[in-house]
Amino acid sequence: MSWYESYLCGRWQMVAIGNSVSETHLMDCSVPQGSIAGPFMFTMYHPLEDLIEARGVHTMMYADDTQLCLVLNPAEDRGDQLQRLEDCIGSVKAWTTSNKLMLNDTKTEVLHFSSRFIKNPSHISTIQVGDTLLLLRKHGISVC
Repeated sequence: MSWYESYLCGRWQMVAIGNSVSETHLMDCSVPQGSIAGPFMFTMYHPLEDLIEARGVHTMMYADDTQLCLVLNPAEDRGDQLQRLEDCIGSVKAWTTSNKLMLNDTKTEVLHFSSRFIKNPSHISTIQVGDTLLLLRKHGISVC
């Protein structure tokens, strides 16, 4: 534990852009950017997967990249299912904010895959992520 503490705590940080360098600031706790241990430590740090799965949404994670996957059941109301996805995203955003992390709404994408054989395609075309309204990018899938 003392090794982890020495690795994560009491680090100095600065920003360099071209030839300009900011002042250094002491960070209470941080993972060095670009470190080999960083992705593992990030996933070990948070219960985000549990938070997402508890809302009936599947997830795939690597370091700070998180993908949410929701299979829409044709027998259920699509609006209710997509509301569950929006609620899950809202919970993720609240968790990141309370843990001093940032979910960048504008970098969030929503992909909607569907079969061309589906009888009643979804007419929902947007998902709310924080203050951003995202358009669903639709992709048809041919099923043999």
